[in-house]
Amino acid sequence: MGRCSRGLFFFAVCVASMPEPGDTWAAARAGSAGMAASAGPLDTRAVLPLLLGDGVAKLSDVRWSHATNSAAQLAKATSVSRPVDFVEADILLEKDTGRPVMAHPPATTSDLSFEAFVERFVELALHPQGSADGTASAARPLGLKLDFKDPRAVEPCLRILSAAVAKTGAAWRHPIWLNADIFTGPGGNPTKFNANDFLRQCQAVSLPNVALSLGWTTGWNLFTCIGMHGYSAAHIDDALNTLAKLDHPIAVTWAVRSAIIRQTPAALVRRLTEQQRTLTVWGDAGSSELQWLALPEVAPHAFVDITSPALYLKATWFAQIAFPLLAGALIYAFTSRRKLAKVLL
Repeated sequence: MGRCSRGLFFFAVCVASMPEPGDTWAAARAGSAGMAASAGPLDTRAVLPLLLGDGVAKLSDVRWSHATNSAAQLAKATSVSRPVDFVEADILLEKDTGRPVMAHPPATTSDLSFEAFVERFVELALHPQGSADGTASAARPLGLKLDFKDPRAVEPCLRILSAAVAKTGAAWRHPIWLNADIFTGPGGNPTKFNANDFLRQCQAVSLPNVALSLGWTTGWNLFTCIGMHGYSAAHIDDALNTLAKLDHPIAVTWAVRSAIIRQTPAALVRRLTEQQRTLTVWGDAGSSELQWLALPEVAPHAFVDITSPALYLKATWFAQIAFPLLAGALIYAFTSRRKLAKVLL
């Protein structure tokens, strides 16, 4: 079998072997203990009545504004129409000024500083909005998910956030999730964060309604398409062992990539959701990921912050599979032609 034929055969195997799916959060108390709270595990699911009001609600009902990194995006996400329940935004240090701003790499600057971002939530807390339809939905607090992209931004941002919350007092009811990829995960680059340092910094501040959103760096490669790219026991052990070193119980949601958590053995997923911990599933999702999220053993534990259709997955499939096969076929054709020319000469 020639190189091109072998490549096409492996591509067919990848497609054929895609697996099918199946395989109360208490507010932290102020004080010197930082995020130390009442004894026992805390549960991020308690944000549901805070964000969505009383009644039956599922974790997947929470609506997200993802990468809210500009003044215009923040204004839209926090408007009186109340289009979302949780505002996710990325934080790094601006290249020229060194101040924390809302931006996602490769961007290095933004028209929205972290200070201005937080000030908007202070305004909402002190002056709750009435909604256009006369309901109380717009007056309910919005969640903040702060996604740190640079470990150097953590400490100054927590200082700014603590000062804003202190200024607001009891009026501050916004849940706060502190997120970072502090572990190295499947196909991912080495994390920039020291996990213990990040946890220590988060515990050193006194914030109400706070939780940790902890993730792994990840990458997308050929193993993903053949169902061999889930989080491993080593990834899970590393995270749980790090968390076990903490002195105080902390509300935790695991930030996991949709295509990768779907390929993770069910026993490992169950380990992540022990002690009332949840998943926050992010990234592009196809039909397989959506079916997995609807499984009865998954849905009660998973916040869903995904985008559809899965344009990124389709593009990556081409980049990781179709393009290399095409390139290989062209190289094979070129080398075969040269060999034939030598024989004829």
